[in-house]
Amino acid sequence: MIPFRRKTVARGAVAILFAGLFGACSRSSGPLDPSSRVIEEAAQKGPTGSEVISAQIITDGGRATDAHELLDALSRALGEERFQDAQEQGQLLLRVEDQLSAEERLDAYLGLGIAQDRGGAPQDALETFLHWQKSQSRAPAEATRRYRVQKEELQLRLVRLLLFFERYESAGETAALVSLELRRPLELVTLYSAKGLALVQTNDLGPAMRYFARGRRVVEENGYHQLSVPPIDLAPLYFGRGEVARLQSKAISLQPDVHFLADLERRCELLLRAQGEYSQVMRIGNAHWSAMSGVRVGELYSDLHRELMKITPSGSHSTDRQELFRAAMRLRYSILLKKAVTMMKSTVAMIARTGEKTPWRQRALDALTQLEDAQIAEEAALSRLPFSRDELQEILDDMARGAEQPKEQS
Repeated sequence: MIPFRRKTVARGAVAILFAGLFGACSRSSGPLDPSSRVIEEAAQKGPTGSEVISAQIITDGGRATDAHELLDALSRALGEERFQDAQEQGQLLLRVEDQLSAEERLDAYLGLGIAQDRGGAPQDALETFLHWQKSQSRAPAEATRRYRVQKEELQLRLVRLLLFFERYESAGETAALVSLELRRPLELVTLYSAKGLALVQTNDLGPAMRYFARGRRVVEENGYHQLSVPPIDLAPLYFGRGEVARLQSKAISLQPDVHFLADLERRCELLLRAQGEYSQVMRIGNAHWSAMSGVRVGELYSDLHRELMKITPSGSHSTDRQELFRAAMRLRYSILLKKAVTMMKSTVAMIARTGEKTPWRQRALDALTQLEDAQIAEEAALSRLPFSRDELQEILDDMARGAEQPKEQS
């Protein structure tokens, strides 16, 4: 156990130091939003002359220090981007967290999480923030304005990390704890995206799209969509919109009846809408989100192909008619598949170019391989068929009119 004793220190200076800390770190606040800034209210210092009780801490080198001094060192390390040093200061503070005041404890967790996130350990940052979130029973009964601001700053960063690690329901729950008042535009986009993606998990697509629409409105009002490289905060918004279109597309069941062509067209329309949203994610240039989106595109086409190949014409149609039907489906699918392969190649090239590590990298490579194999197989299958492309299009048009007699090949 670390020896400690109680000591009285002034708190106002620490408030100012951490205000500077968060301003300096706001340019890079985690894997989702390296450009976001924190709330200006964090710069408000505590009451002049306020007193807190601070624990004395014995460092590994045997030197005695206290929370006030360590918070100061943590602030300086973060401001100078010495993230390993900042993590060490934060860990020292948390070794005696039971002896810290509520504000000291919050500052320690927030500072440590920022250091871990920006130091290349987002998983550790997530666990740090979650640990603080689960132990809020230690919060003061009457929190100061500064405490509330810092608390919401931690929760906002937690939302971003939860989105990054695909814990969407938890991201939505945490986003609901953060006030929307006085939020910067990109922070609003993050909160709306989290709430929308949480609803997507329960298939509440209508309410989800309303949150995404609010986020999209903020994007357009601030012109973020017109930037050559949009902010990374937009990634979960576009990804969420893509997920809605993807699920809507999958919900359309294809049956070989008079409605087949209209249903297929609608499904392909939604597929292309989803692909368009995923392509917006890829335009941001983040390897993790791009890989996720690329894999989703691959799944879209794989699912459609699998369903199309199971379908046969209804009724007592000839073998030639069934073969012609399958060929027409291959033609429609091959056109879409070509677009998907082009998109996936760009995604994989971007991941290789950035050198970013993401668990989705291999899945993106596998998805590209599957799409390329499918494209080769479909082109080979079409070339072997005794039908021209005009004949294949004719059968699709014929199905739309509800024709019951097969078009015989001359």
